[in-house]
Amino acid sequence: MHFVDESAYAKPSLLEVGNPFIAFAVAVAVSVRLIDHSSLATPLLALAYVTLVPIILTSIFLAAATISTAYRWFTSRVLRNDPWHYIPEPKGPQGTLAAKLFAVLGHIPQLRAADPTQTNLKWAKELNSYVYLYRGFFLQPRVVMSDPKGAMYIMGQQRAYDYPKPRELRRYLVALIGDGLVTSEGDGHRKQRKITAPAFTVAAVRSFIPAFYHHTNRLVTALNREIDATEGPSDRPFLSGQSQYAAKASRHLAPVVDMAYWLGKVTLDMIGEVGFGYDFNNVNLEEPGKQGQLAEAAYTLMRSLETMTLIDFLRAYLASRPGLFWLDKILPAPQRHRNAAAVSEVVERYSNEIIAKKKQAIEEEIAAMGLQAKKGALGKAELDEVIGSTTPQMAATAQLHGGANDTDADANRPRAKDLLHLVMRANMAADLKPSDKLSDDELRGSLTSILMAGHETTATQTIWALWELAARPAVVRKLREEIEDYFGMETTVDYDTLHRMPYLDAVCKETMRFWTPIAMTVRVAQKDDVVPLGKSYPCKAGSGSSTFNHVVVKKGQEVVIPIDVISRSEDVWGPTAGEFIPERWFECNLPATAKESGMPLHLMTFLVGPRSCVGQRAAIAEFKILLSVLLREFDFERVNEWADNMQPKHNIIVRPIFRGQEEVGVQMPLRIKRAQGARQRSGSLLFSGGVGGPDSPTKPTVNRDPNWTSGRSSPVKTTTLG
Repeated sequence: MHFVDESAYAKPSLLEVGNPFIAFAVAVAVSVRLIDHSSLATPLLALAYVTLVPIILTSIFLAAATISTAYRWFTSRVLRNDPWHYIPEPKGPQGTLAAKLFAVLGHIPQLRAADPTQTNLKWAKELNSYVYLYRGFFLQPRVVMSDPKGAMYIMGQQRAYDYPKPRELRRYLVALIGDGLVTSEGDGHRKQRKITAPAFTVAAVRSFIPAFYHHTNRLVTALNREIDATEGPSDRPFLSGQSQYAAKASRHLAPVVDMAYWLGKVTLDMIGEVGFGYDFNNVNLEEPGKQGQLAEAAYTLMRSLETMTLIDFLRAYLASRPGLFWLDKILPAPQRHRNAAAVSEVVERYSNEIIAKKKQAIEEEIAAMGLQAKKGALGKAELDEVIGSTTPQMAATAQLHGGANDTDADANRPRAKDLLHLVMRANMAADLKPSDKLSDDELRGSLTSILMAGHETTATQTIWALWELAARPAVVRKLREEIEDYFGMETTVDYDTLHRMPYLDAVCKETMRFWTPIAMTVRVAQKDDVVPLGKSYPCKAGSGSSTFNHVVVKKGQEVVIPIDVISRSEDVWGPTAGEFIPERWFECNLPATAKESGMPLHLMTFLVGPRSCVGQRAAIAEFKILLSVLLREFDFERVNEWADNMQPKHNIIVRPIFRGQEEVGVQMPLRIKRAQGARQRSGSLLFSGGVGGPDSPTKPTVNRDPNWTSGRSSPVKTTTLG
């Protein structure tokens, strides 16, 4: 069972949380007391209880909610004296049921009815402001902070812990994946970050490169088998993870496959090995489609994170209010949440086993070095020195599970120390204060965080890259030429070479800008503050002011930071912000506003400050390897008749669904063929053809660097990822 540490949160005042909820909680407590003192002996009494008490409680709740909502409406619309009266606000829904329920649901139905990225961009354009306010449940105000300077102020080194995630979101995440680095706040996060960050050094990521290539090549083998098995269209699915729609659209040696399915599999295998030394064997070449119990559990947990409905949000919101925590205990959980709770137990069981074996392996390594393995005998510096490279003992102990399906060569393949191993090694250092050490519960949370955050985001990023490139063959030709130039006759390149490939770097950056996997983050102010902005924005009409260049934030105020909107902001990226153009990342094309934004690498994809993604180096290397190898081997095409039906589905991660195929769920169906002449140079194609849209010459273009070539001797001047 996982619990949220409330110490990271300031106690909000009654008016900030809506004091009428307390009356509701008191009424419930009285009702529960009545149950204890009544026998409910007769059916009549029981019937009266189960009918009258819910009616009474519901009436009290509705009255409380009405008073709270009326208070917010009166102060913002009549008195105009709330702290945010000057911030522009979009119009509510018009002429629909959502319009009638606006006082209860606010703008949330508008955000969930369509692509939230486009809705937020539309509001920003209509209001002529990238800082505005929308209403959540019961008219609760949410400030949208799409100004890069304001966003970085909130998430920066000095103030990140003054703005934790909302209770309701954190309760939901902790219940599913434990209290790890992703979900912890305050001192708990500081402690976890201190122990975890050293495991993601450049040296560590270099050691992961062979594993990334190994599993990517297994994926290539699996996809080639799928191609060979495709004789033509079929009324029934005939390939792994294939829908009936994809089966019907397949052609001879050109199947339509769900790349979301395959990339989810391979990235789980990758994070299993480099994350905690576990062999999922998810891309199973001997028994295709077969999954182990832990792989199935991880898949179920991820799907649970992606299927939050409007009711789920409302329930989480109410349960986080003072006095209403018991709602989680008495309301029946949705079936998917019950499934997630069941598999959480599976994950916890495996986690305990992995952690126990890791501890034993580390002690055996120290003993194998001829050193005393007594607990607390070595400090962190000594541990780093004596366990600095892969040894035969490590190779024998690193793969804790599986291996039965590996070839002899693969079974003997040297394995780098995995992330959990490095974290636990640091955690066992003698010079670490007891208060700074992670408990077993926190280690389990770290393992689950590595598992969830480490595979699905990279898989999703690669999915979106393939989607964009499938409509841009000219970009693919340019990228493939560079890949051939750098790879030559080899099947791999090292870490440094991977990050010297300028066009690959540009394509990866543009994908992360245009399709950020985590579209937004929400923070709650723990004290009054004034957030500075990078420019002045127009005030709301009738507010008595013309512009504002800062935002007054009160304790308890929620601030939404839409990473996707910042990434597509015309204030940052100019008039082509809404187009996929890799060439914008060349130094000669990069807008001055992007350079001056102050964002790391001009991107907000990995956040900033102490809450930034600790594993971003590994994620970027993994992404580049997947994309370069897949594009070297295969051609990907969109299915023409479905191209306009793709919809980004926003939950915790932004993933694609297709209208007319909703029952399939999240998917990325692409036609795949073996690349023709992929390993032959086709001339200087790097700057030929259009780049604005799907190779349309009518699309806007950007300036090209006339001195740039694809050769190693004349690299593009860029700020390289990695």
